[in-house]
Amino acid sequence: MINRAEYLVPRMTRAERREAIAGPASLEGVEITPRLLNRLLDDMGDDPDQLPVLQHALRRAWAHRANSEKPGESLDTGDYEAVGTMKGALSQQAGNALECLPDEGKRIAESLFRTITLKGDDNRGVRRPTKLGVIAAIAGVELKELVAVIDVFRDPELSFLVPPVGEPLDEDSVIDISHESLMRNWETLRGWVDTEGKDSDDYWRLVDSAERRQAGDAELLGDLELRRRRPLMRGKGANPVWADLYGSRPQFELAVEYWRESRREGIRRRRDKKRREREERERAAAEFRREEEEKREKVEAEREKQRQLREAAEKEIARRNKLRKFGFAAFAAMAALTAWAFYERHVSKDREQRANSAENTALSANLEVMHTLADLGKERVRIREALARSFSRTIGQTGDRFTEPEVSALWDLATLSSKDDQVRMLYLENVLDSRSSALRFLNRSSQA
Repeated sequence: MINRAEYLVPRMTRAERREAIAGPASLEGVEITPRLLNRLLDDMGDDPDQLPVLQHALRRAWAHRANSEKPGESLDTGDYEAVGTMKGALSQQAGNALECLPDEGKRIAESLFRTITLKGDDNRGVRRPTKLGVIAAIAGVELKELVAVIDVFRDPELSFLVPPVGEPLDEDSVIDISHESLMRNWETLRGWVDTEGKDSDDYWRLVDSAERRQAGDAELLGDLELRRRRPLMRGKGANPVWADLYGSRPQFELAVEYWRESRREGIRRRRDKKRREREERERAAAEFRREEEEKREKVEAEREKQRQLREAAEKEIARRNKLRKFGFAAFAAMAALTAWAFYERHVSKDREQRANSAENTALSANLEVMHTLADLGKERVRIREALARSFSRTIGQTGDRFTEPEVSALWDLATLSSKDDQVRMLYLENVLDSRSSALRFLNRSSQA
């Protein structure tokens, strides 16, 4: 009767916890230093759930001491800290065991622990014992692959799972965690429990949306919801056996069909989006090419304009240079003409001066000649008169002054050459009966 009855063990006092630690150790001949004993009591506190964790930490610390260079010495804080203390000893050893597994073994271990644990209402992990066959179906592996992983975690050095090692396992064997403290102290397992809780929440929301969609009160899943639920619904995530842990099989089938329909619509939507994006890119590319062509044409037009402006500028420069050269030539010509005009003016003036001087000289010479001629005329008159008188005396005519015509006739007669002596003698012998007749005779003779 007593063995079948339930009996609540009262909480242990600090002294009782001290005795529970030091007593068994002394029976095995192990001495625990006082500072380590006080440290263990402080880390444990008043929480009775820490007793399995304390047991695990002491066993790990003793194993560390036994494998050290001084195995016979007392168990001290150095050994306790080397295994991670109560806070980290269990997590450290469980993590080491997980790291020893291959990648597929790690995936099986995650599926195993997510199946046999459950996130409670207080967000703390609780045990969910599950048959080996169900665990294998959820993980999608053979029983022997799953048992190989389970044997790692139920090793006597760990004892994280039950049944204990040595007990044969079959598909109806119930696998469970040895103590819930493993879920609270193993960080990796806490993460798996949180992930399982999120997956179960997503699954129930998917079931609710599928039921409302069936009733015509919900739309298909959008891209964001599809991405969020893809890890659950694809691969080795949710399957009918896993769904049985949370609901009925028809609900799962409805949720899967809703997911698939949403996924097909999502694929079509993304395909249409990609098509629109492609068309938009093509339009943008065409617009870009058009703008680039316009820019190129503008650049070419600007270049042509610049070329024309440059040619016009070059022509203008050439014209100005030509005008400048012509101007220089014109200026030089004008300067030359001016100089020539000045020279000609100077020469003309000089010529004019010379002409004036020559004219003056000529006038002077003319005047002088005139004066000379006048003097010569006068002298001739005197000479003619003298000759006339001399000739008149020669011919025996004397006394009266001759007139000009008479002088001229006598002069002409006097100037006759020697061959004209007969004329002269005729005048003297036969005709000189009077002065006037002689003179007439002389004039006719001289004219003949």
